Amino acid sequence: MIIQIKPEYITNYLEFNNTSYKNFIKWSQNVVIVSKEKGRMNFNHKEWYGAQKILFRVLFETLESKDVKTIVVLKARQLGITTSMSLFDLYYAMRFRNTQAAIVAHDERTVKEVRALITKRYWKSLQPSQKRPMIINNADHTCFTWTSVGTLDSDIAYYHPKSRNKATGNMGRGQATTFAHLTEVAYYPSVQDINNFEQTFSETNPERLFVYESTANGFNFYYDTWEAAKESNTQAALFIGWWLKDIYRVDNDADLLKYGYNLTPDEKERVDEIKRVYGYELTMNQIAWWRKTFKEKIKEDYETGKSKEDQMYEMYPFIPEDAFRASGSNYFVPTTLRNAQEEVKEPIKRFEPIFFDKPSKTQLAPSQTGHLKIWEDPPDLSYNGYILSFDPAYSTNPESDRAVIQVWKAFRDRIYQVAEWASPTTDTIQSAYLFLKIGSMFNAYLSMYEIDGAGRAVAQIIQLLRRTIIEENVKDRTLYEYARRMKDYVYRRVDSLMPGSAIQWITGGNKHKIMAQLKAAVADGSCIIRSSDLMQELKYIVVDNGDIGAIQSKHDDRVMCAAFAIEAWEAHMQPILPFYEEYLKKITQQEELRKTAKENPQQLLIQSVVKREFHNAGYKL
Repeated sequence: MIIQIKPEYITNYLEFNNTSYKNFIKWSQNVVIVSKEKGRMNFNHKEWYGAQKILFRVLFETLESKDVKTIVVLKARQLGITTSMSLFDLYYAMRFRNTQAAIVAHDERTVKEVRALITKRYWKSLQPSQKRPMIINNADHTCFTWTSVGTLDSDIAYYHPKSRNKATGNMGRGQATTFAHLTEVAYYPSVQDINNFEQTFSETNPERLFVYESTANGFNFYYDTWEAAKESNTQAALFIGWWLKDIYRVDNDADLLKYGYNLTPDEKERVDEIKRVYGYELTMNQIAWWRKTFKEKIKEDYETGKSKEDQMYEMYPFIPEDAFRASGSNYFVPTTLRNAQEEVKEPIKRFEPIFFDKPSKTQLAPSQTGHLKIWEDPPDLSYNGYILSFDPAYSTNPESDRAVIQVWKAFRDRIYQVAEWASPTTDTIQSAYLFLKIGSMFNAYLSMYEIDGAGRAVAQIIQLLRRTIIEENVKDRTLYEYARRMKDYVYRRVDSLMPGSAIQWITGGNKHKIMAQLKAAVADGSCIIRSSDLMQELKYIVVDNGDIGAIQSKHDDRVMCAAFAIEAWEAHMQPILPFYEEYLKKITQQEELRKTAKENPQQLLIQSVVKREFHNAGYKL
């Protein structure tokens, strides 16, 4: 679930009615910290940044939640989050008896720094009445006691992932964990250690709490962790942007004059998005600070290839989509994808293909986890506006191991996704048969499939399957009729097409063209995407040295399939289709006629006679 922060979390932070929260405020105000801006000072709540106020509220809300026990924090740099979390770590260990806590940092040096911060500064600065006696403090553990006899009542263990292959995957083995704080997770060298460590987490302890916090570091496993938290019912995704640190602003006239010019279109999109989602209105002083930091403090990284812009957005994101950057520049603008995300929906139906020895025996079984997703049921089989697109495995890209089939319902002014199937395990004959089967389900007017690479074999198989379906006179009459009337073309003009046309397409040097068309259609809102998987792949598309494609280890099969559909729509069908509102009006009229025919057939007969008489008299109705 996504945590929707509100302005009152900052302005009215003392009104949060939570006993543990109020106790923490009182307990922490005498703790001595060293601030980058103010030096040694007490951790008084009056000095908290907006980011810290929000973090503590969410921590204590989650601590009392019955369902949500994991928080994934995506943050900007230097917001005081790690300092705040380290203090919360100590409070938690001394608040709950029998605590098995763990603090995990990305390297050994950072672990040592955090341990020293907790034990040598925070704990020592507390009054005796505010702290538990510390009875063990070494490189691996810090332990506290609740009794005078020195029992081990609370333990903080310290870990860092190993970078050597033979040592990975063993972090936390043998440990039971009721509280964990994992800091700068995106920079961990080993995902195996995280996977293993998470197996130590308690699943039933009522006081359990697990917090991941990090700035972004490209589309690595922390991106997957963040996305999973957004969709989970038991995890919370919290974004803390740079604009939640009060001092990130310029107040001198010279800088404000230099950097306080009007918002660029990209900046305006982000500022508007922050106001819409979070209710927070950025000032020109804050915008000027961001521009000044970008201009004067960020340097090109020639070693990793990250541009200044990518580094700035990664460290100081306006919105979550800014933070995750890839080598090369993002092809689709993050704010565009965020707007498009609002149209993504759960499928109405899902099916799983069941294949037999003969392709014609293939069945589609209803399944809650089926790979074939349907967003329109029933389809309007009388409408000649469905487009079927197919990207066979290993066709557009030798590394694309998945076959993808999509169906789009097109109008003159927009195009909706209504079906999608994708699989890395289905063989060529099976996926080719599904192409025909799914096309017949929607009575697709136009089909478009790639015939380059492995697609050449697919084109031949499709023709063979069509002949087999016709010769065997299959029982599925919809499939039979669809196969019988399908005509193959090699990219011709719109006036040469007819219902059932199938365009054999070779992407080759056209990739930039069709991707530009898809990008424009998504940006102007005319391409309505329903698939969350397709939306996810769009985020992975980058331009790197002039090439457009997915970042390493990610896929672009669904994206290419969508690009085929947009090409078919714009190049062949758009001029002959009705506008969406015209189509809706016609459907409404048909529904009214059906309703009248059912409820008052005599009235319908009178209307029909009147229309015929007027038509015979030469009048147009």
